Amino acid sequence: MDSSSDSSWMNACHNGILIEQPCTHRYIEISETKSGLSVIQEIKRDEDIPALCQSDPSTPDTVWMLRFLVTLTSRPSNWAIPYSRASYSALQKHWHMPNVCFSFLQVNSNPMPYSPILGDPSWEGIHLSSNSPRCFDLWLSRNPTTRTMFSILASNDPFTLDSIVQELLAAKSFAFQPYLLPFIVTGNKLQGLAGHFNRLSKDFQSISHILGSDEYFVPMLDQTEGPNMTDMPRKLTAMATALGGIVITLEAFQDTIDFVEDQLEKHSRLGPMDVVAEMRHRLGVIRFKHGDMRKRSEAMKDTVQVQVQMVYAVLQQKDNELSLRYGADMRIISAVTLIFLPGTFIATLFSTSFWNFDPQGTGPHVSKWVWLYFVSTVVLTVAVLGVWRGFTALRLLKKRVLSTWNNNVLLKKLRRVKDPVDEETGKKGA
Repeated sequence: MDSSSDSSWMNACHNGILIEQPCTHRYIEISETKSGLSVIQEIKRDEDIPALCQSDPSTPDTVWMLRFLVTLTSRPSNWAIPYSRASYSALQKHWHMPNVCFSFLQVNSNPMPYSPILGDPSWEGIHLSSNSPRCFDLWLSRNPTTRTMFSILASNDPFTLDSIVQELLAAKSFAFQPYLLPFIVTGNKLQGLAGHFNRLSKDFQSISHILGSDEYFVPMLDQTEGPNMTDMPRKLTAMATALGGIVITLEAFQDTIDFVEDQLEKHSRLGPMDVVAEMRHRLGVIRFKHGDMRKRSEAMKDTVQVQVQMVYAVLQQKDNELSLRYGADMRIISAVTLIFLPGTFIATLFSTSFWNFDPQGTGPHVSKWVWLYFVSTVVLTVAVLGVWRGFTALRLLKKRVLSTWNNNVLLKKLRRVKDPVDEETGKKGA
């Protein structure tokens, strides 16, 4: 069955997917004939891809051939196909890139083999992808009979594409190996993870030194000012989030290493054996670096979480110190108020018209209505205190009545409380 004869349910996954244009495409063709090795590199536009896919540059003298299309997408998007519909169809029909390959543009999938031509076991396919920290998608379809391989690499990072292409050209004599491109991509992905992890490690060491949590490893320097804790929770939270992403990516990367190793052992008979031995050695180094980075990432993630708790504890301690200081200030204000309150009361009392301190006055110094002041003051004070106590007692009484009403079994039966299930089924409560 040809890959172009896709069923409607297979094409349904592309409904609504954005076809991203324009993109930059670089075509690399590496082949070996009886006359030697040949390398062709060309810049292609999207409208050139259908004719490129239809052409067959192989000759009867061709021993093996790799046709490699490298695509630099215009923006990072997991929901965009970086080819027009005509190019997309040509890649499916002539390069045997089945529909399932392009559907993986939507997700960061684990490495997987696929069938370029359904029902034809002579064709083999490999898919690798990554969305962090270097985004790329690699598809490779291979016909072992003709020793012809078709491959597509798409990424929004020009540095990733250039480094992969340079490594491929350096090993162009062994480009017939179906595991070479996956091996190069795997090493490039590990380099991206290592660079991202090293940046986080550097920031982690800087924050640890500021917080003073590395005093058993680095000599502490005298700091005239304490660390600024205001922005520290945000920094540590961002670091913990990034480390969590790295840990998850490293766990998934284990599947990639195992997959590439399986491909290496599967095709090791293609030789040459010295190259296979070198690949095994490098893959062992990749596995060791991956395990070391995974352990360090998990340890750093746990340490960052502890530091987050420490920062919040320090901030809470500072808040408590501020509360104590403000409490002391309030006590001073209260003491000053109590000192001046008697004098203020006496001044207010003797400034009323009940008192006559006029030096020239011959009448009584105190009005006969002075008792009215004391009576009204006492009555109002008692009334205010009574209302306050009354409301307090009323709240307590209401609370006791509700508690008795809810806990008394007899009252429950009198109220005929309905169960929510009974209300749904229409049954009467017990």
